[in-house]
Amino acid sequence: MNMNKKTIITILLALVAVAGQGQVKCHVEGTLETDAWGDEIIICEAGTDLRVVDEPRFHVKAKDGHFTYDIETDFPRLYVVFFLNQYETSRWFEGKFIAENCNVNVTMYKDKRIHIVSNGEEGRKHAVKDSIEEVRFWNPVEEIDNKLENPDRRAEFYKADFISTISKARSLNVDSLPEAYVDSVRQVVNHYMRNESEQFTAQGLQLKQQRDSITSGIRPFRIAYAEEHPMLWTLYDVLDAIQALKHKSTPCFGRFTMYLMPSKLSNMQTTM
Repeated sequence: MNMNKKTIITILLALVAVAGQGQVKCHVEGTLETDAWGDEIIICEAGTDLRVVDEPRFHVKAKDGHFTYDIETDFPRLYVVFFLNQYETSRWFEGKFIAENCNVNVTMYKDKRIHIVSNGEEGRKHAVKDSIEEVRFWNPVEEIDNKLENPDRRAEFYKADFISTISKARSLNVDSLPEAYVDSVRQVVNHYMRNESEQFTAQGLQLKQQRDSITSGIRPFRIAYAEEHPMLWTLYDVLDAIQALKHKSTPCFGRFTMYLMPSKLSNMQTTM
């Protein structure tokens, strides 16, 4: 990452200044716009692996579609929020916010990105960056995704063999099948996911390449914006970039529906 050292130093000094202000108290209020994923929410510090560390304090129960949560910490930290049941499917939408002396409002949906509004200083700075990013990148990406995910246009953008293979894979009851058979299906699916030319028709491949071209500009935009507008969020973006380099994504069985499922994948997390 080609980030200006002065930018990093400025952000670190800001972090030290904020940390010296004493205990941070953040109040979170949330609204569920769907009951499809139940009423249990996870709120925890970013980077927490629930498979390794899962504490009762991470679990929040919504009542009548609403929940509240209070965070006390030593300095502003990045937190994440998501549906527990959605997380357990290995495909989930994750909202992020910095816990600072502020109020945070969270709105959660069935199949689109979590909306978060913070009245904290860092939250407001990040919201400005997000609004620019939304218009420049995510709105065009969403327009393309809506085309690719339209079931009425599936045959226009995806090859028949790919559609047939994915449909069969989705219908399998993995738990009741021999492991060797599941592995063979996984290999076929992974082959398709590694070879876009075998997934897409010419029209579909053109759309996918347009999408890739748009999203390839996101990280350079974030780096350039951070150099002009230092903020604590940048440190977490740097950490995300390091994690991405350490754990480069590879096609896997858990991802095989990413172009066929009717969901917006911008902020969706995926694990095996």
